[in-house]
Amino acid sequence: MAHLNATSHPIEFFDMFISESFRHKTILDHSNANAWKNRAGSVVYPNCTPFLEDEIDKYIGLLIRNGLNPVPDMRLNWSNPLESFVYGDERVQRLFPRGVQRYKELRAFIHVSDPYAKPAKDKPFIKIQDIIDHVISNSKENWVLGRYLSLDEIDIGFQGRFAHKDKIKYKGEGDGILLDAICDRGYFYVGHFRHSPCPIVEKNASPLHNRCLYLVEQCNAACPQTWNTLFFDNLFTSKNFMDWLYARNRFGAGVCRTSGRGLPACVVQDVAKKKAELEAAVGTVKVARSSDYKVLAFSVYDAKPVHFMTSLHTSVKHVEKTRQIFDALAQQKVQIQYKRINVIDDYNYNMNGVDRCDQMRNQYRYSAVCKKANVEKPLSHRLFNEAVASRLCNMESFKALRLSMASSTGSKREVVLLNCLARNGGFRGTH
Repeated sequence: MAHLNATSHPIEFFDMFISESFRHKTILDHSNANAWKNRAGSVVYPNCTPFLEDEIDKYIGLLIRNGLNPVPDMRLNWSNPLESFVYGDERVQRLFPRGVQRYKELRAFIHVSDPYAKPAKDKPFIKIQDIIDHVISNSKENWVLGRYLSLDEIDIGFQGRFAHKDKIKYKGEGDGILLDAICDRGYFYVGHFRHSPCPIVEKNASPLHNRCLYLVEQCNAACPQTWNTLFFDNLFTSKNFMDWLYARNRFGAGVCRTSGRGLPACVVQDVAKKKAELEAAVGTVKVARSSDYKVLAFSVYDAKPVHFMTSLHTSVKHVEKTRQIFDALAQQKVQIQYKRINVIDDYNYNMNGVDRCDQMRNQYRYSAVCKKANVEKPLSHRLFNEAVASRLCNMESFKALRLSMASSTGSKREVVLLNCLARNGGFRGTH
């Protein structure tokens, strides 16, 4: 287990999840086997030679770099700057002695799983299963879960042909591959693909709830602390699911559909159709508790009725909140006070872990967020990725970047992960 501190380079955090041994052994061996399988060096790419460890790192570094500074086709980096006004980068051109030809060979044969393995009904994702298992295993080993978690579906956009690609119109990512995931404040912890076989952990559960309970049991096995809370949307919420979570020493809270989910009829509010009915309904709160006192159900009429189910809360009450708004008359920002129901307040602040994970993944297609200790501005997602890509490509610019930051303030700026500073959860073995 890695022991990281304020002076650790971002590559050391990267290595915790996609380790150097995995890159230099598993990916390297599979890539060379794939090249051999496809007759590289003879019929295809006749000058191709076996790949080396540093070439695998450089290729991954280029992928990360392209997330920061994308080009339509990465081969354009090898364009002649004297002939192309837009493309051509001398730093990239120096990476491989054989230039763009070596890049094309890597792109053609890079493989993260055994190239001789055949997809099967019980292993539909076999071409990427090794790296999925590796990342999830390292996540469970290196991360201590916090108090509040989020459960949601992740859509990995995919435009090619694949039997298990879903038509998805309700997410910005579009058509792709769905997986259910548990995230901690934007950090992916465990996940399971929708179309991948899942062990039966609750015989009366739907396939969706069974997958989710399987993820919960993985959390239980990796992190023995109990009674952290899962927040989720109405796709997942039901009375049975709340009970199954409770039996596994986990709380749950989420927006709930009004039918087929065990929501008590006494808390269901219908949509008001007339103006007078709407005015009378706004603010109405209805509450009920299960006979075993484990689950609380309630509804509140805001712009429309919203229904909740929770096993975390023992009561429904209003809490005082403040927010800043712009006062047009005073032409300045002012603080105003308002009231919000405690369950909704907790839900709003803790439900978005998977959404934050998606946001960071989509921004540069690679997820990490860092912060500088005792510094107002955080080490950005971009700078973290830049440091990792630079180290993988043997173009170490991070040290100069750190010295530049230190000189601008007159004091050393230490770099630590945001999650190391959090009160709940974070990296194992860090100090």
